[in-house]
Amino acid sequence: MASDDGVLDLLVIGGGTAGIVGARTAAGLGARTVLVERSRTGGDCLWTGRVPSKTILSAARASAVERELTGSGTDFSAVRARIAAAIAAIQPDDSPESLRDAGVTVLSATARFTAPGEADVDGRTVRFRQALIATGSAPTVPGIPGLDDARTVTSETVRDLEELPRRLVVVGGGPIDCELGQAFARLGARVVLVARSGILPQEDRDAAALVRENLVSDGVRSSRTPEPTGSTPTRTAAAPCAPPTGRRSPPTSCSWRQGGPLARQVWDWTPSGCGPTTPATSWWTRGCAPRGPRSGRPGTSPRTPSSPISPGCTAAPRPRTRCWGCGAP
Repeated sequence: MASDDGVLDLLVIGGGTAGIVGARTAAGLGARTVLVERSRTGGDCLWTGRVPSKTILSAARASAVERELTGSGTDFSAVRARIAAAIAAIQPDDSPESLRDAGVTVLSATARFTAPGEADVDGRTVRFRQALIATGSAPTVPGIPGLDDARTVTSETVRDLEELPRRLVVVGGGPIDCELGQAFARLGARVVLVARSGILPQEDRDAAALVRENLVSDGVRSSRTPEPTGSTPTRTAAAPCAPPTGRRSPPTSCSWRQGGPLARQVWDWTPSGCGPTTPATSWWTRGCAPRGPRSGRPGTSPRTPSSPISPGCTAAPRPRTRCWGCGAP
């Protein structure tokens, strides 16, 4: 697991897609790699993201065609079974066993950074040369008056519904919101999509208009404002990711006790990328000036960051100077 001096080449925290790919790549190049995952490997992509979402979209399309031809209703239990089958078929590829076969040591534990080049893994001190943080994100629930009185789910828990809701409010106008709205409308639910900034506000206008037209044709109603306080016309509300609701970094037990040296050894690789919504004060990349070209990659000689990362910069991976969970130095 470690070199002769007891130091790992790479410590990976998080067993989602980014962590799995990073760990396998490093191990394939001969790096001594340990992946720490406190729950289950596979991450959002396998359990709550791409695999179930694309499966439910496929099932919803078939359901809409069948309902149009025969007038029959949706067998939601069959949809749930189809999602479970898709997950079960792919899960072995993301399993700890497959990672071990690739040369990665997998630990079911929680990691906490304690010093530059050191982490506490469930009471055990692990030393490393580089670390890859791939802990992902989680959906947030907006503070809408009256929402607590409704039956609320998120993009991660909406597929746990045992019955198809008759009416569904989706809060947000991002890609996941549109996917959920279209899928449940095609399955037969009455869907209202509440998006304060409209449908896909960050995308090309023509593309967003095309998506909006398709949502309308599938029966999705849209609104830019929530229902009036005290009015609860739906039994279920979904709050998937879309600014300003969005997704947040999950609380973790990591800590930076010495920001400078540790920040140059710990790399953050997340799928969200850099952009206007990213807090500029907490993201840094080596050699990235406000309007300068990106530079710096793992393994290059460390340089002290001199400027916050600029909006639109896509440099990745990149070191952080603040705590992943709470933002403290």
